[in-house]
This record gives sequence, C-alpha cells and structure tokens, in this order.
Amino acid sequence: MSELATNAIRYGAPPLRLRLIDGLTLTCEVSDSSLLAPHLRHAHTTDEGGRGLFICAELAHR
Repeated sequence: MSELATNAIRYGAPPLRLRLIDGLTLTCEVSDSSLLAPHLRHAHTTDEGGRGLFICAELAHR
C-alpha cells in the first residue's frame, strides 16, 4: 500500500487521492491527475529501487 502512495507522490501530479475500501478484502486505490500511466520496471539485482509496482502486480495476480 505504501509503495503505491509513494509512487504517486514521487512520479504523479497533484492532487493525489488515496482510498481504502474495507470489504471481504482490503482494497487500496491511489490516483493522481497525471495523464501518464505507471509502468512496470524489471530492476537489476544491484538496483536500489524499481521493484515496487512489480511486487504489487505479482501480489494482486495471486
């Protein structure tokens, strides 16, 4: 959840919006006003960042 919010702050455009929906599962929605869609990166083993959206996508897929 924090990875999505952090990415919106770092790369998105204000205003930012965070919405949590409590149902059978907890759903986290993060949005910003940027016209660009986020894209997955495949980080190298020595990279310090670039794995967050990949991890979120893998968890959501499972």
